[in-house]
Amino acid sequence: MNEDASPQHISREGYTRGSRQANTLRARACVDAEMRSRITWMLLGAIVATVVVVATSTFHHPRRKEEVQLPTQPQVTEDLEQNDTIDNVDFDLKVEFDLYVLGMIYAPEFCFQNRFNDYPGCSHPEEFWRTHMTIGGLFPYFEDGYYAEYCEGNETLEPSAIHTIKPQLERYWPNIGTRDHMSLWQTHWQQHGICSNLTQLKYFEAALNVMIVTPNLIRTRYGTSFERQELDRAFNNKALLVCSHRQWLKEVQFCMGRTPEGAPTDIIDCPDAIKENDNCVGMIQLATFP
Repeated sequence: MNEDASPQHISREGYTRGSRQANTLRARACVDAEMRSRITWMLLGAIVATVVVVATSTFHHPRRKEEVQLPTQPQVTEDLEQNDTIDNVDFDLKVEFDLYVLGMIYAPEFCFQNRFNDYPGCSHPEEFWRTHMTIGGLFPYFEDGYYAEYCEGNETLEPSAIHTIKPQLERYWPNIGTRDHMSLWQTHWQQHGICSNLTQLKYFEAALNVMIVTPNLIRTRYGTSFERQELDRAFNNKALLVCSHRQWLKEVQFCMGRTPEGAPTDIIDCPDAIKENDNCVGMIQLATFP
């Protein structure tokens, strides 16, 4: 039998030609498979994108506690008088909040909570801070428990505006952590003070004027504990007591009325929504500086 006629025998030329044909077929199959794969992924991507758009349009993010819907600047229309200009139109952007909340903080507890931050004010505290609470903030509030913030732009606190009361602020409203007092006051002014409708000087004067005197119960019991009822009586049952872990006194809050001009007035009963800040129970502990 002729070996050339054997089906098992394939010449080098025939083998090469057959290999090329097989490779071509395999290449075409790979291309077809890749195209099908790409088309499938494109369709899946379109479906996923549609689902995401629908889900995003129907999901409502909950409103955070500190978010407040503030008045927006009214639109200037053709209803203005002929002689009116943008410069002499009085835009009323004031926030009609309901009351103030004054916060008085207990410095030793603040320092204990921040004991790993190496604050100079905590490692070398003022002696006054051991026996007296200091101002933590004067906050314009609404009766529903929301507070006003960032109301009329980004007005910078001018040091010259509060120069005359700076010594009192350093003593009664200090930056306990870094001792950079001006940066603390600047933050409070831009975030909350602007919402008071008061001038810079009047806002900080108001905080000093309504500051609560630290009762003897706190001044003489540094590092000890007492029943909650004792502290309630010391503040005439008008204070909200805020504690770390419901036991370590951190802050005392007072609700105050306001005048039509925006100045704080006398202590009032807090609305129920704000009373939720009160969380101290049983025995109250006074921390010491770390």
